[in-house]
Parts: sequence; C-alpha cells; structure tokens
Amino acid sequence: MVYKRKCTKKHKVSRHRASLTAKGCAQKEGRDYFYTYAAVANSVLVRLIIALACAALMACVHIDVKTAFLYGYLKEELYMRPPKGLTRPGIVWELRKSVYGLRQSNAIWAKLLASTLKDFKLQSLF
Repeated sequence: MVYKRKCTKKHKVSRHRASLTAKGCAQKEGRDYFYTYAAVANSVLVRLIIALACAALMACVHIDVKTAFLYGYLKEELYMRPPKGLTRPGIVWELRKSVYGLRQSNAIWAKLLASTLKDFKLQSLF
C-alpha cells in the first residue's frame, strides 16, 4: 500500500489516500509474467505530430488516464498477500485485473489501448 496525504494550499491535511500496489520486484519471469514490452512515445515524435497538426490548423486534444493500469485483465494466474492489518493472517488474494507495481502492467495497458482504438477503426503505427 502507498499512503499519501493531500494538503490544501495552506499545508493543512485535507484527505488521506491509499493505493494498492504489488511488489513487482518479487515476480519471476516465466512464472509470474511473460511479456512486459510496451511502446513508448519519443518526445521528438510527439513534437513533430503537434507541429504537423498546427500547420494543418487541426485541434490537439490531450488526455491523461490517471488509473490506466487498473483496467487491464491479467492472463496469468497471480496471487498477492494483502497489506498487513487489512485482513487476518494467511489470506491470499487472486488478482484478476492489473494493479500498480506489476511488471506486466505497461504491456497490459498498451494491449488494451490498442484493441480499443482498433474497435474505433483506427490503425496502429507500431
């Protein structure tokens, strides 16, 4: 678990947040995951696309999916111990969806995004 305190401009704590994360460092390749590659945009390429859009008088829209890694489904059978104090000892969780910290989270998100864009009849460049 990752705990954060959200503060106001006057540095008073306004709320507490907790995020469930997995220990990706404890995963073993070939047992817990098989594929981790996900394409990453080059900053020069992003600037070129923005420049071309501006030259063609096109509008640019940017979105940020804050919970992106939480939408993909896992193909592997993966288990995780819950954080201490959350449940009684000896309990193990079976993960069905990706969580932050998994080594394959990037690849799962990239595959989900590609399939969703393909549903909208868009073509992948890679």
